[in-house]
Amino acid sequence: MKEIKNRTVPLTGAPGGIGPHLASRLHAEGASLVLSGRNRAELERMVTTLAPAHVIVADLNREDDVQQLAAAAGPIDILIANAAVPASGELVTFSIEEIDRALNVNLRSAMVLVDLLLPGMLSRGTGHIVLMASIQGKMPTALVSVYNATKFGLRGFGLALGQELRNSGVGVSVCGRHAPAGRFDGQTPWRHGVPAGGGRAAAREALRSRRGRAEGGSMSESKAGTKTESRAVALARAHLEAWTNHDFDAARGNLAKDVQFCSPAANLAGIDEYMDAPRGLTQFAKQVVRGSLRIIAAMGDERNALIRYEVSTEGGPIGSKVFPSAQTWLLDDNGKIKIERIIPYVSPR
Repeated sequence: MKEIKNRTVPLTGAPGGIGPHLASRLHAEGASLVLSGRNRAELERMVTTLAPAHVIVADLNREDDVQQLAAAAGPIDILIANAAVPASGELVTFSIEEIDRALNVNLRSAMVLVDLLLPGMLSRGTGHIVLMASIQGKMPTALVSVYNATKFGLRGFGLALGQELRNSGVGVSVCGRHAPAGRFDGQTPWRHGVPAGGGRAAAREALRSRRGRAEGGSMSESKAGTKTESRAVALARAHLEAWTNHDFDAARGNLAKDVQFCSPAANLAGIDEYMDAPRGLTQFAKQVVRGSLRIIAAMGDERNALIRYEVSTEGGPIGSKVFPSAQTWLLDDNGKIKIERIIPYVSPR
């Protein structure tokens, strides 16, 4: 389905994350919008600039609300399942209720909405389903296991459904090249960090992907946008740029006096150990080729950041290679790095 003008398009998660960007682009192309989310005030504010959009308040953690949303939306042409809630941190810190909420909002609600709305599309022989899966549907990352599970599930659901609906007239797109921006639902911040950047770009991707097959084959990780970067992500990025370019004074200036560094190879405490110990930053950084830093993905809030990146090395024990890494940072009250941790991850194939 390539034409959007006058099409009925319910958009879940409209008030938060990339929702406003999606709504703006859809409105500009003449869609008849049905905006859904938990935050009634924000939805009504959006309608003032997106008239004649309709509003349906729904908490997708509640089964009744999911069914009522499908019924209230009526016959639709395009479903954009964009709603998501944060789910980052060590698994053992989650309650069962928090795990259920992440699964319900990020995955189950989309599946149920599709189940309820798809028969109408099939009977008309036309329609499109857009699932916003995010880069975390392809990139396993420590401290994001619950969120990974929901987005891997959503991606798998979309890819399989696209095959199931081939030649039916109903298309399925799985969008996941960009990380969302801002708060997810307009109300709830991340527990341990928010994805940063990519809102407008993700909106463009969603609108480009209205084809009659799943789009998962074109998904890739992407560099997070800088215009919406949080304080912690901006500092972590600046810190990476400093030491990978051998500006050790600048790197030292980013550290709290009681900074802690944790990795599988070493646990260091204090600025001097962090910078100058045998397994400290300086010894490794001297093997890094200046200017070789490539940020692959980033997320964070005002105190927490997680960045996946790679650098090129030459000489020393490591030799010449592309060296991948993923790290988390926690800032103190003064905006200095208090804890830095190297975390394991699996590169997507």
